[in-house]
Amino acid sequence: MIGQEPLETWYFSGHSTVYGSIPSRIGADAVLDAAAAFTVDSHDAFMTGCDVHEKAAHTSGIQAMQSLRTALARSGEQSDTVLISTMCLKTSEYNRGIYNYNFQYHALATVRILKSRWKAGHWGELEQQLIWTCLVEEVLEAIHTGTPSEMDDPDRVEVSWLSSTQNPGDLASAFDVLAEQLVRIPRLACVLRQVSSERAGVIAALKAAALAQDVYSRVCDQTILLEHIVSEPERCHAKQTPLSSYINYPSVQAFTLAITHALCQMLICGIILA
Repeated sequence: MIGQEPLETWYFSGHSTVYGSIPSRIGADAVLDAAAAFTVDSHDAFMTGCDVHEKAAHTSGIQAMQSLRTALARSGEQSDTVLISTMCLKTSEYNRGIYNYNFQYHALATVRILKSRWKAGHWGELEQQLIWTCLVEEVLEAIHTGTPSEMDDPDRVEVSWLSSTQNPGDLASAFDVLAEQLVRIPRLACVLRQVSSERAGVIAALKAAALAQDVYSRVCDQTILLEHIVSEPERCHAKQTPLSSYINYPSVQAFTLAITHALCQMLICGIILA
């Protein structure tokens, strides 16, 4: 586990201390070297705007992603250290952005691992942070950067396993609902961008508003469920701290999606009145 550090402390603390905990059997050195090279090349490309550095950053980014995938494939267990390495490499993406990796690989891998850890009876601060990261950060990043999402295709094999349960009746199905949100939120962001680029897109605006309302309602339902999960002492293998004793992240999710829904309604009115 990553300990009891606040989200901002460990998320922006760099790679060295986190990667040091990765077992050698999953290729810690290879992952660290590739991520470090990608970070340096990305910084150079950003600072200089040189085509040579741009190409180097693109190449090292691909190598970093391949290195992490290889490490995950070699790992016999889906451990917390693998999740942490995924988050660290994702942090370095913000310099240049491997967008397919963001939505397709990171989100699905995170949810699958979360489901497996829940079935094993583990729930800790790391899981809370990952849920917050996926559900809130991804939609904000998609809206502000115009990130394309490969998860918009409902026929993708990666998302065919997702549950369509509207009201989960047991704790184990919570992750099915969370997984579905990871598909729906990037799709919502794509619809919002379409509306913003097409003034006459009344139908698209209505679709976005309906989708936002649906996601918002389901996240609100999840708030009570997640609070119940976190309140179970036997499911927590970390001491309760001010951060983990109450889960604020679903409230942040609901607030963010509520604003999105309100903006959709305002946008519909603006399009109709225009």
